[in-house]
Amino acid sequence: MEGVQKKGYGIFLIIIANVNLWVVLGNLTISIHAEGDLVKIWSGIITFMLLLVDMIALKLYLIYQEKVEEKSMKQLYAEQVRMYDEELHEKQKTIDGVRRTRHDIKNHMIYLQELLTDNPDEAKKFLKEYLGENIDNKSELSKSGNLAVDALINYKNIIAREKGITIHLESQIPAELPYESTDLSIILGNLLDNAMEATEKLEVEKDIFVSLRYQKEKLLIKVRNPYTGDLKKDRAGNYISEKKDCENHGIGLKSVRKVVEKYEGVTEIHTEDQTFEVYVIL
Repeated sequence: MEGVQKKGYGIFLIIIANVNLWVVLGNLTISIHAEGDLVKIWSGIITFMLLLVDMIALKLYLIYQEKVEEKSMKQLYAEQVRMYDEELHEKQKTIDGVRRTRHDIKNHMIYLQELLTDNPDEAKKFLKEYLGENIDNKSELSKSGNLAVDALINYKNIIAREKGITIHLESQIPAELPYESTDLSIILGNLLDNAMEATEKLEVEKDIFVSLRYQKEKLLIKVRNPYTGDLKKDRAGNYISEKKDCENHGIGLKSVRKVVEKYEGVTEIHTEDQTFEVYVIL
C-alpha cells in the first residue's frame, strides 16, 4: 500500500506541475499580447500563485518522502531488536543446556569412579560408549564470551551452513565491549546478511571471512566475501541489493552507517577482483 501511495503521489505531483506549466505559458502569452495593464497584472498574479502551488506541492512531497524513509528505518530497527531478543533467548537456552550437561557429566564421573574401583572392564566399556557420542558443536563458531556477538554470529552460521556457505571467523575481542548490544547486532547482522545474499549465488567457493579485533579501545570489523555479476548502486552512490522487496534496497548498509556515525566511527567498502570487503571501525 505504501508503494502504491508513493507512486500515486508522485504521478499526482507530475500532473499538477505539467498543468501549471501550460497555464503559466498561456498566461505569459496573454500578458504579452494584451494591451491593458489590468490584464497583465492579473496574469502576473495568477502566474505567481501557480508557481507558489508548485513549490508547496514539492515541499509536501519531500516531507512525505522523509516520513516514508523514517518509517522504514524504524521498522528495520524494530525487526533488528526483535531478532536480537530471539537470539538472546536462544543463547540463554543454550547456556541452560550447558549447565544441565555439566550436571549430567558430574553424575557420570561419579558413576565412572565407582566402576573404576569395582569393575575396571565395565568402566572402560562405559567410557568408550560415552566418548563415542557424536556431539555437534560446529554451530558454536564464536566463543568470545560476548553474548551479543556470539549469539548473532552463531545464529547466522547455522543459516549459512544450511545454504552451503562456510563462515571463517577470526576473533580477538573481550567479553565486555563499550557498545550497545543492539548496535553490534545491527552491524554484524546486516553485514552477514549481505555477504550471504551475494555468496549463495556462487557455484563454488562459498566462503565468508569475518575478522573482529579490539585494540587501543577501537573495534575493527571486517567482512569479506566473493560475488558474481555487477554491483548495483542508487543515484546517491549507495550499494543496493537484488532483493525483490524494492522498498528495502540498500537499507541494511544505511543502518550500519547510522550506527557507525553514532560512535563517530568509519565505514569503508572496497571491491576488487569480484571480492567485496566492508571495514567498520568503532
